[in-house]
Amino acid sequence: MSNIPINQSPTIPITIFGYNPVVNVNIQNAIVDTGFTGFLSVPLIYALQAGLILQTVSQSKIADGSIVPNLICLGTVIFKDKNFPGLIAISSGQETLIGMEFLNRLSSFLIDFKTKVFTLLL
Repeated sequence: MSNIPINQSPTIPITIFGYNPVVNVNIQNAIVDTGFTGFLSVPLIYALQAGLILQTVSQSKIADGSIVPNLICLGTVIFKDKNFPGLIAISSGQETLIGMEFLNRLSSFLIDFKTKVFTLLL
């Protein structure tokens, strides 16, 4: 259970890694983005530091409607001591986004807008 700051999106701490779990990156404020259908999107610098493994290049439509190319890498997210492998999009932005593909692997995702509290259950 975590508190959501007023006028902000919920965030969670995660760790990501690619080919070697010892080479990893801790991300304290990964944004939970229910409008993002993918697994995870990270800035290029995190992908390089974590040793993510390039798989392919795709195209995505972003919030403003434009189409942008995406590098897609294989990597693993560690959340609450559990590993979640998946395809991670590399973004040109500065934010890490957790998408619906990741959230669908959890038992429960609840937001109480009245109390500004959200809960993620494994």
